[in-house]
Amino acid sequence: MSGSGQEYEERKVAVAAALRELERCLGELTRALAHADVTIRVEGTDDPKEALRRITEGYAALEFVEDGDDTPPTCPLGVVGVPAHVVQRAKAVNDAKGRLEAACSQLWDRRMSATVKDRNGRPLVKKMPWLRLMLRELGRPRLSMIAACRRIRILDDAPLKVTFHKVRTRSVYQRARADLIEELSESSRVEAAEDLARLRTLPPSERYLGEVREYFEHHRAHVTLPAEPEDDKTMTEKKGPSTKRNQFGAAMPLLYERDRGKPGPVVRFPGEGGPARHARMPRKLQEHAFLRTKAVHRYADPADARYKR
Repeated sequence: MSGSGQEYEERKVAVAAALRELERCLGELTRALAHADVTIRVEGTDDPKEALRRITEGYAALEFVEDGDDTPPTCPLGVVGVPAHVVQRAKAVNDAKGRLEAACSQLWDRRMSATVKDRNGRPLVKKMPWLRLMLRELGRPRLSMIAACRRIRILDDAPLKVTFHKVRTRSVYQRARADLIEELSESSRVEAAEDLARLRTLPPSERYLGEVREYFEHHRAHVTLPAEPEDDKTMTEKKGPSTKRNQFGAAMPLLYERDRGKPGPVVRFPGEGGPARHARMPRKLQEHAFLRTKAVHRYADPADARYKR
């Protein structure tokens, strides 16, 4: 066996072990949830049993939505308060996800020729990432790495209020002007030559531009948590209890350790309580693309030192 072949087999054994450990931890979490006394709110149902079923299936879902599709499984929006031992199970799941992610690191960049079938069922030889080949050999060709490495959000305290919002965002990647010039110089398209000329008209100090991707929709959770007072003084009734706010992506149901003596949080899902109101963020990119061949924009303030480094 060649050196690369031996490394491939060793990496595959490590991936298989990490995947088995993740599935074991997920099984322990789902069993603990099924027998625990929980406080639960899930979008689309008021039945506690149905809500718990959706939560457990969402945590355990690891495969693509459909064959031939690379869409990761979706999880329901929800908040669940659980006993301490279930929180420990969830932390073990997150640790296992971290070990799987570490075992799979850099495997996407390594490629090997393999025979696959095209859409018409005919054999086709193509270069494939090591990781995708390994998963196919391990009998898990539909495993979504996004779902497998997506952590469960465990809140530090029992929340007072959770509001879910649907947001529409896009990814922006900072691109060096020198790299864009090099890429366009290798293209024979007429539009590439025009873009090349446009790039060269920029001042030397403007060394970076922003390349954008298509907009996509996802959910974010705005969470209000109790905050410890800065001193030992008792807060007045007028001011009320001290709170802190946080927000983050809500790709998976939120989980926290429940307190039996306290009521559950106020939870609002998208569309509840009137239309959502969002503050408009300052525009970082100019509205129109600067190039024709790529979705590349100039920054709204090219003089900003962050874009001239």
